[in-house]
Formats: sequence, structure tokens, C-alpha cells
Amino acid sequence: MLLLMLGILRPCTAHLDDDLRDQWRAHLCGLCLSLRDHHGQAYRTITNTDAVVLSILVAAQQDSTTSLRSAGPCPLRAMRRADVVDASDLGIRLGTTASLTLASARAADVVAEREHGLATQSRVHSWTAGRAAGLLRRRALADGGVAPVVDVDALLADPAASAQAELTGQSLDAIVAPTARSASAVFAASADLAGVETNRAPLADIGADFGAFAHLIDAVTDRATDVGRGDFNPLEKTGTTTEQVREDCRRLYRAVVRRFDDLTLHDDRLLRVTLLGGMHRAFHRVFDAAPTSASHSPPDGFDGLVLGHPTDVPAPNDEQKERWRDRCFEESCDCSCDSCCDCCGDDGCCSSCNCCDSCDCGCDC
Repeated sequence: MLLLMLGILRPCTAHLDDDLRDQWRAHLCGLCLSLRDHHGQAYRTITNTDAVVLSILVAAQQDSTTSLRSAGPCPLRAMRRADVVDASDLGIRLGTTASLTLASARAADVVAEREHGLATQSRVHSWTAGRAAGLLRRRALADGGVAPVVDVDALLADPAASAQAELTGQSLDAIVAPTARSASAVFAASADLAGVETNRAPLADIGADFGAFAHLIDAVTDRATDVGRGDFNPLEKTGTTTEQVREDCRRLYRAVVRRFDDLTLHDDRLLRVTLLGGMHRAFHRVFDAAPTSASHSPPDGFDGLVLGHPTDVPAPNDEQKERWRDRCFEESCDCSCDSCCDCCGDDGCCSSCNCCDSCDCGCDC
């Protein structure tokens, strides 16, 4: 079965240390196997990397050790065995519910857009999406301990609100608002599940900013295809330029970075790489005109990096890291990272100096 990873948050696993790479794989594979075990083999296809970050978010807020179990060989791990987060873990349960909810919302959005004349899908496509939306909704509500905390029913009311905003030609902010509300609710729910009430408000704000960011990233990515098909695109509808969206996404990313420091976290290392680093990578993946160096990316349709097995670029060696640190020192840069992927670029901690010049890490992240 070909498994396509959904979501915009994908860490540069070639530059994670062994511990963080194993943690990322444990959460990702744990979510995938949870979908399989509780809902069936086919549901593995809706594994969403953004939902994986929700599992990591719950774990980062807890002072207890995440429960792991041994998983058998899998083709997506090159037939390796692995320790994965157990399906009973609250973070995995949140990620599972979120993946099902996101898939249901996407299917419902297809139906709503066709009903309002905003998309060109066939009647059969719309009917199939409607059946899938109902089935996925029932699956999303199945976890009685998590679904009420997330308020799945409220989240799934938003596709209709989004379609109405699109139909009436409201502002870009109004069109994006339903997605921002949904993400805000899910991020805040992670604090409830982790039992850290003080994180609820900042996570609600971070979730809203991330939801808006993700919606805009998708709009830019889909713009040419939507125009070619005659489908609705919020940027075309509102006359928003790519440069304007770029600045909006930059602002949203920086807001998330600022609010991140307000969180009470026991171990923020993996969350920082996956959420902040993932948003940073998504920004440059979409808005940079073209890569200027060799790419990590494997062939279309299979993202090997997501599972922690880069296909064509090895992890940086000690000599490379030493050169990067020397450049930072020479430029009086006080960053504490050891990978230029973490600090280079317009929004990185080295954006105001020249230490990223002639970067030789070998990737486009």
C-alpha cells in the first residue's frame, strides 16, 4: 500500500540527532498503527504529519515517559522493527482523532464547494466524498475520551461556514477564520489532555496562527491548479498577491515563535524542530522560487524523510558541523544550533548575519 503523508509539518530528519529521529519515528509510526488497529488498514492512508505534531505536543507538556511498544517490520521503515508510541497514549489518541477529523472535514469541504458552485467536481466525486465524510465523522467520534475534549462536532461544522464565506466573497481573513478556529481548538485541547491548564490560552493562540498559516500555504500551493480547473481559490477570489501572502505567513510564523516561549514544556526539543522548524521549512518550500542546492526529497509520492531514512543526503558529519560553528563564530553569531537548516533563511536566527553564506549541508530546507 502506498502511503502518502498529508500535512505541511515535516522535519528535516537528516539533521536530527539519533534520539530525536527515533522519537519522531515513534510518534509517526505510532499514529499510523493506531489508525490501522482501531479503524482498519485503509485508514493508514490518512496519516497526517500535522496530527503527529499534536501527539508530540502532548508529550512535551507531560513530565512522564511516553509509553512505547515494539512494532514489527514495515516497508516504510525499510522492513525495520521499531519502538513506537503505544496506541493508548493520549497524544496518539489526539493525533488519531485529529487525522480522522481533518479527513472528514476535507471530504465535507468537497461536498460544500460543489453544492455552492465553487468547484468542478463531478456528481459521483461529490457523492463519494459525502459518504466518506459521514464515515470518517463517525470514526472521529469513536474515542469517547478524546472526541468531547476536542469537540469534533463543532470542528466539523466549519466546512459549511468556510464555504459560506467563500460564496459571499468575504475578505481573506474571513475565509481563513474557520480553519484558524479549528486549529485553535485542537491545540488548546492538547493542554487539557496533558493536564497543563496554563498552556491552554497560549496554545489556542498558537493553534489559530498555525491554522491560518496552513490554510494560506495550501492556497498558494493549489493556486495554479485551482485556476486551471476553474475551482475556487481564496487568493484569486480576494485579489491577494503571493507577496502579500508571504508577508502574512511570515507574520504568523513569527507570532508562533514568540508565543512558544510562553509554554510550560518539560522537553521542547522535538516540538521545536517539528512545529517551528516545520513551519519554517514549509514557508521556504512554498515561497522560494527555486532550490539553490541539492534536494533531500525522494521521488514524488513517497517521502522517505518523514520516516527518518533520508534517501540521498546523509546526516551532517562532525567536520561540517565544525565549519558551520566556525562561520557563526567569525560572524559573531550567538546561535546555539549545530545545523544550518535550523538557523539559515529569512526567519532563522542567523538571518541578520553572513554565517549561512556558502552553506554546504546539501539540502534545500
